[in-house]
Amino acid sequence: MYNNGDLPGATQLMEQVVQHEPDFYEAVVELAGMLIQQERADEAEVLLQGIPPDAIDNQILSQLLADVKRAKLQAQVVGVDTSALEQRLAENPDDLATMLELAKIRVAMDEVEAGLELYFAVHKKDSKFENGAGKQGLFNTFELIGSGNPLVKKYRNKLFALLY
Repeated sequence: MYNNGDLPGATQLMEQVVQHEPDFYEAVVELAGMLIQQERADEAEVLLQGIPPDAIDNQILSQLLADVKRAKLQAQVVGVDTSALEQRLAENPDDLATMLELAKIRVAMDEVEAGLELYFAVHKKDSKFENGAGKQGLFNTFELIGSGNPLVKKYRNKLFALLY
């Protein structure tokens, strides 16, 4: 069903499988992925949190939890107009609070590199601003996009270059 494009039907069938076999964690993982695709991230998160440690590959679980986080972020920014934030930043390029807010939105809108650049700029201008929010934003985004993403290496190198 899934391969034929019937995501709702496949989800319904997989929900039945998981209901009857709650310890079939591969099915739980598949169901969670389907739920995320249907903007049901909260339900997917509950399912994933119910999987015991080492029941499935930790990398798969971590990626799905990152997908949940990304889906939740994207749901928060649907239809958000960033023009006021951009205007505020244009008028005051040192407004770190606005940079942070815009960075979060950029990452959520899947403009990841733009968001990383803003987080990096905050960290570079004031590494202690809001308890290191620029650096924390970078690390949170790294977790969200996965360690294999080339942007992680690029921005880790930029952070390293700041130190030395």
